[in-house]
Amino acid sequence: MVLCAVTGELGAGKTLFATYLVWNNFYYKKRKIATNYTIYGIPFYRIRTLEQFFKFIPEKETEDEILKGEEKAFFGDDFWRFISSRMIGMGSKQKNEMINRILMASRKAFVTVYYTTQLFSMIDKNIREITDLLFKPTLGGNMQYCKAYVYGVIEGKLLQPMQPIYFWTEPIFAIYNTFERAGDIDIENPDSELVEEFHPIEENPAWKRYCMINLGIDINSEEYLKKCKEVEEGLGLSEVRKKYEKKA
Repeated sequence: MVLCAVTGELGAGKTLFATYLVWNNFYYKKRKIATNYTIYGIPFYRIRTLEQFFKFIPEKETEDEILKGEEKAFFGDDFWRFISSRMIGMGSKQKNEMINRILMASRKAFVTVYYTTQLFSMIDKNIREITDLLFKPTLGGNMQYCKAYVYGVIEGKLLQPMQPIYFWTEPIFAIYNTFERAGDIDIENPDSELVEEFHPIEENPAWKRYCMINLGIDINSEEYLKKCKEVEEGLGLSEVRKKYEKKA
């Protein structure tokens, strides 16, 4: 469907913006979400192996999947770097076959793939040339808001910038762990089982620290739980939480 890049130096807000897109894809577009890092407040599938990636985005869709038309979005933080690091020792033919298989999966109908990278030029040429959109986030106002420049991409070349995207950062800080290193993608592990995960916002250690240091909130207090609930409601995730609490 669409292949999108999020670029920027360390600390530019790449993972923050990718997580904003996780929420946007889940809340507005009702897409099924998969990532290689932990999300809080939103149900998602954690991708740890290449076989899980192919299970989430199969090479062939069944008739039922085509008729159902369920949309999916995969978010790979430093995805291609992890894939490339696991290809050391492979011949160029093997590497190309692996990259092409991933690209074929990512171009399936009803699928959008997002990946982050420091520099667009670091990405394999085959990937760059079929990337459709590129986002460049920047943080402003003492990290209170994010502005992302948006570019169309044709054959690896950027077009004129489109309308930028703005959003407040605090609610997004609540739904991912800023201290977590995105997980490696294991290309040899045969495990393909997909398990949906749900982690409440109040369990996010980075959000706990943010509330404690930046907001002066005691994380063992009712005030902290009230703040988490406020963020949930602001992001439209209250009903999601109730659904998963019932399951538990």
